[in-house]
Amino acid sequence: LSETSRNANTIVIYSSLLHLGTQLHRKYDYMSALSQLMLDGKTILLPSFTFSFCAGKTFNIESSKSETGVLSDWFMELNVSSRTKHPIYSFVVAGQDANEVHALKNSTTFSSDSTFSWIEEKNARIVMLGCGWEYCTQFHRYEEESNVPYRYFKSIESPVNYGDGEVPGSSTMFVRKVDIIPGIENDFLSAIKLLRKDSDFMSFDLFGGKVESIFCRPLAEI
Repeated sequence: LSETSRNANTIVIYSSLLHLGTQLHRKYDYMSALSQLMLDGKTILLPSFTFSFCAGKTFNIESSKSETGVLSDWFMELNVSSRTKHPIYSFVVAGQDANEVHALKNSTTFSSDSTFSWIEEKNARIVMLGCGWEYCTQFHRYEEESNVPYRYFKSIESPVNYGDGEVPGSSTMFVRKVDIIPGIENDFLSAIKLLRKDSDFMSFDLFGGKVESIFCRPLAEI
């Protein structure tokens, strides 16, 4: 993590620890590494997404478990970390710029006032820890920015609980038109091939898996 964070003040870490062959006893090794990054002045964001909100399940900022890996749940246990309020694309965040992340309006999931736009503005280092680039949600920001014809804006409404009981919640998301291309998933392979050719792209082995990273602006340009 120290190597991939070079020259980066902001780090976004997507993770699949199972693909690293990790065991539970390594939890404190990961927490120690993340804590050291914060001591080095880094701002860290870990996806803690809850797609079940789209199916009508309540988003509880305190008790809803991350559906994108256990690392963010562990990170949430630290006193210095906190979770953003977005009911679908929440992040567990800590570090010197955490207040900026919490202040974002997120008019839509990937809008210019969203967390994903902020990540690009900060030119964050995006780290894929044991998972492939097809799971990098940052790609969807550029689909919305380009207003691709196979997606549309949809208002999703489900209950939310931010600590004071359930209230109605909603989020505007740029979703795929599944009726146009049913059963077909996004294929970012051509973009990923170009990412790997970038001079700043990093890749190395860890615990039998792979860790890769790149700054956000080159990813956006690609």
